[in-house]
Amino acid sequence: GVTAVDSCDGVRPGVYSAVPDTLNQCPITHTILRTWTTSDLSGNINSATQLVSVIDTFAPALPPFPLDTIIYTAIDDVNCAAYFQIDPLSVAIDCSPTDSLTVRFWVNGSQVSTLDGYYSVNVPYVLEYIVADQCDNADTTIFNLFVEDATPPVATCASSINLALNPAGFATLYAQSINQGSFDNCTPVDLFVDPNHFDCSHVGIPQQVTLYVYDYNGNQSTCVSTVNIQDNTAPVITCPVGRVFSC
Repeated sequence: GVTAVDSCDGVRPGVYSAVPDTLNQCPITHTILRTWTTSDLSGNINSATQLVSVIDTFAPALPPFPLDTIIYTAIDDVNCAAYFQIDPLSVAIDCSPTDSLTVRFWVNGSQVSTLDGYYSVNVPYVLEYIVADQCDNADTTIFNLFVEDATPPVATCASSINLALNPAGFATLYAQSINQGSFDNCTPVDLFVDPNHFDCSHVGIPQQVTLYVYDYNGNQSTCVSTVNIQDNTAPVITCPVGRVFSC
């Protein structure tokens, strides 16, 4: 409190009346005009004014965000993209109520209404958001977002096929012979089948083969087919040279 010194009565206590003033100021910042009054034992009165200012200069506090953030596509994601979601207000700390804070968002330098949404594989993103209170104090977070394709391709095989040996007794199986529309949600696919070489020793014995399906981002799937090796080549008959017998 305030004390006053009187030439006759020494130190005297002071009392005050306060008038708040919040006109045209943000909710947290305000001023109070205090009028202090004191009197001595002889009834003499004196007063003085004091201006008290409460100023909000602290920005909403945001916890550190990883500079590089990686998200991955999922099975149910389409168009080679992954969903990203963030709620800056859930982690912001400020003396203003959370519902009074405002957030602005940018993606690759363009302002957007939200950061929530799908982001494409192999596209670099720089995300930024600014959280501000009603006194225009603000904190900014900037980070890089990368989307990686973690979804394997879909491998689809014929359940079984017949493969005939050539006249020399050999056959080569090609991946497209058992593939039935294998695909990937992001890239074209490469196909490989193993085993893929057969000969007479495989005739009549069902052969299990595996189709390997690769996308361009290193993901793989497989499926299995049965190959029935057939010998459809008739034997070659070589007759002896004609001979003439006399009797």
